[in-house]
Amino acid sequence: MKKVLIIGGTNFVGRNIVEQLLKNKSLELCLFNRNKTNTNLFPNLRKITGDRETNDIEKIAEENWDTIVDVSAYYPDSLSRLLQLVSGKTKKYIFISTASVYDFDKFNGTPFKETDQTVNCSETERTDTTMHTYGKRKKACEDLFKQYEDAINYTILRPGIIYGQYDHTDRLYYWIYRIKNNTEILLPETGDFLLNLSFMNDIAESIEYFITHETKNNTYNITTHSVIPFHKILAGIEKALNKKPVYIPITKETIEKEKLSFPLYHGNLLQIDNSKILKEFHFHFSELENSLKNTVQFYALKNYPLPQTGISLEEEQKIIQQLK
Repeated sequence: MKKVLIIGGTNFVGRNIVEQLLKNKSLELCLFNRNKTNTNLFPNLRKITGDRETNDIEKIAEENWDTIVDVSAYYPDSLSRLLQLVSGKTKKYIFISTASVYDFDKFNGTPFKETDQTVNCSETERTDTTMHTYGKRKKACEDLFKQYEDAINYTILRPGIIYGQYDHTDRLYYWIYRIKNNTEILLPETGDFLLNLSFMNDIAESIEYFITHETKNNTYNITTHSVIPFHKILAGIEKALNKKPVYIPITKETIEKEKLSFPLYHGNLLQIDNSKILKEFHFHFSELENSLKNTVQFYALKNYPLPQTGISLEEEQKIIQQLK
């Protein structure tokens, strides 16, 4: 059996990965986390309790691993320490990065490829705790693996915005909730802005593949579908819910003037090229319509709670009346 350590494993991304890997009986799983989130999950799995930002990470190096799957590395200094500790003690390391490593100011009109310009992380930004430096810190984490490429086989995955079951961010759910409950919905720029997203099931299945197959050190964008207009994603949600709301367009100028926030309306950062991973491994990612239906079904089981992201329902209706 392959001995696999998942760092994290009980929140959105990690939880889905663990559930996928549990289907493979050739894998012996162990979790390393703080035991603070969803502590009742996976009672039959072995767990190592610790905080990766402390000397607790030394516990990981007390034994050998076939693969480490790292879901929760946000700071390069602690990751550097961990890589030093596990060098020679782990055969493969799968690092979940982000498409936020790309330099959005250098966007040239085509989706970002793995070879495109990425951001730099200054010394002070390495320890910054704000989301402003998230992509920079992740890129600094990525760069560390080059120092260990002869000792650790690594795979770096760069997803875009991730959606699927257990998602607590409300980024896609904001729109699911609106379509489920509202007859009129504010829509930035008529929904023509381009993006692509990453379905969690596809990420989890890809990670299982990288664990169980021989691969070379490399970095991959991982998105479920190619770049499409946002209104096509909304159409998939509409079909899953059997709803057809009326969309009220709102301009970029009005959004900026009123300082409004619409989840997934972020412009260039959501345009990612996934051709490399598809070509090299012949993966068949989920059909967009099916993945959206799967996601809607998850929220139906939760009885469609009120989302906490984006503008309020009251504010939305007020603006709609002003635009009419």
